[in-house]
Amino acid sequence: AGANRQLSATPRMITLGRDPLQRSYSSYQYNYVTPTIETMKKGKVRHIPKNLTTDAEYKEYLLTFEEMIKAELEQLRKCLGYWRSEDNVFVPGFGANATKMHWK
Repeated sequence: AGANRQLSATPRMITLGRDPLQRSYSSYQYNYVTPTIETMKKGKVRHIPKNLTTDAEYKEYLLTFEEMIKAELEQLRKCLGYWRSEDNVFVPGFGANATKMHWK
């Protein structure tokens, strides 16, 4: 009983990791592709033909994974800032907290 008390008194942390690229692609499929196709199938997206029958036909109207990543990175640069390597300077973003954050 005494040994169990000693072990349980010591905090433990268990972490699980996942390949960031696999996690991003899974999020892209789950949070963008699937719900957007479902919305298109219901006719709730303008300029999408009504006679499409397969998911592959709907996917032609979606951003690719690469296009989505580029758009996300651009948005992050605008909000958070980015490192400009040519003159070794951090350029702060335009997000609401940009003036409150310490960039050094």
